[in-house]
Amino acid sequence: MGCPQCGYSGHGKIEAVYEDVELSEMKKKTPGYLKKSSSPIPDWVFALVGVLFLAAFVGLVIVYMVTR
Repeated sequence: MGCPQCGYSGHGKIEAVYEDVELSEMKKKTPGYLKKSSSPIPDWVFALVGVLFLAAFVGLVIVYMVTR
């Protein structure tokens, strides 16, 4: 029963520390990757730009292959 990463067992008893957290406080501590973006640009705009770049890239590759 030591550290699961390094295997160090330490000295003496191992005590677990638990913190009482209310549900309302847990909602405040939402990780950054789960938070909504505060960007004024909607998500679909980013998807549209990505699709347009992909289409332009594929078009350029086709033109390059045909003219070669």
